[in-house]
Amino acid sequence: MEHKGTIIYIGGFEMPDKNAAAHRVLNNAKIFHELGYHVVFCGVDHDITENAKSITKIGSFDNIPAAYPKSNKEWVKQLIDFSHIEKTFNQYSDVKYAIAYNMHAIPLAKLLHYCKNRNIKVIADATEWYENKFSLNPVKLIKCIDTFIVMRYLQKKVDAMIAISTYLEKYYSKHVKSIVVVPPLVDLTESIWHVSDIEKEDCVEFVYSGSPGTGKDKDKLGEIIEAFGALDETCKYLFTIIGLTHDQFVKIFPECQKTLLRIKDHICFKGRVSHQESIKALYKADYCIFIRNRSRKNMAGFPTKFVECCTSGINIIANDVSDIGRYFPIDQDNCLINEFSEKKLSEIIKNRLVRKNKSRNDSLHETFDFHQYISVFKDFIEA
Repeated sequence: MEHKGTIIYIGGFEMPDKNAAAHRVLNNAKIFHELGYHVVFCGVDHDITENAKSITKIGSFDNIPAAYPKSNKEWVKQLIDFSHIEKTFNQYSDVKYAIAYNMHAIPLAKLLHYCKNRNIKVIADATEWYENKFSLNPVKLIKCIDTFIVMRYLQKKVDAMIAISTYLEKYYSKHVKSIVVVPPLVDLTESIWHVSDIEKEDCVEFVYSGSPGTGKDKDKLGEIIEAFGALDETCKYLFTIIGLTHDQFVKIFPECQKTLLRIKDHICFKGRVSHQESIKALYKADYCIFIRNRSRKNMAGFPTKFVECCTSGINIIANDVSDIGRYFPIDQDNCLINEFSEKKLSEIIKNRLVRKNKSRNDSLHETFDFHQYISVFKDFIEA
């Protein structure tokens, strides 16, 4: 294969699979590798105490991470420091592109200047837009200013953009000439997508998997519990919650304690598990439920859990948020809720219990496999 040059991928991802960002970056990198580019990761690493000086390998890719900040002083330094990124560039003589994954303002500004002087194109990989409202709290104030500068000024200056949603595409379309919308992707050759010997429950099993978040961006997990609580006591079901323990749930949703006590025989808290175990839980259950507020953060992002549900074949009950309506399998098992209410969700759940259908939906199994996006990326990078 013809070698087309090097791409430096920069951001707060932790390879190879320690956060959701790493999964996105790794699968995007696999596409660039298929197109003939050598990809270098310049992310972060919790397990090192100083920035990496030597190159390690992540499959076919080079990895030169920075130490994850462990104090406020280190965090502030990361907000302004560009030296590690520059040292990474200096190790390669054929850099064609720099991909900025949700970078902070000062390093991104320095990256734009650095690359402009060296004829290197900068691509933004934009996957989020946090609220980060104005506050007199020093940390929150810095985050507010940083987000404002990145989203409303600096990312408008990049040469091209990989946007995770049409929300971000529409916002930047007047400023960035080349934008491609790419949801979170998966690699179907990975073993986590080849699950067998699953012992299913006798009853219909629902599952919630993830972190509910905080504030107005918080998932409506409390409302989901209340919807189950409104069911007749004779209903047979199991609702498995992955990512939270019972105590953690109660701390976040104290208003649900009475309902939780009443339906305790139907609820199972698994706490935090590995990515592999969370995927296995999707294969085991019959329905995945997630309900999210239509906040700017949630509309600008894209729920990775939806991608994992489609790939695993589990049926989905969710509200219409971000771009999931573009892919959602509308049939008698899957349900996309336009106007959410606890009563409506309770009726939907009851309907599934009456029908007792435990069949899978494999129609979207390959939709988010990275191989499906190779031609899309080819057109994008060669435009």
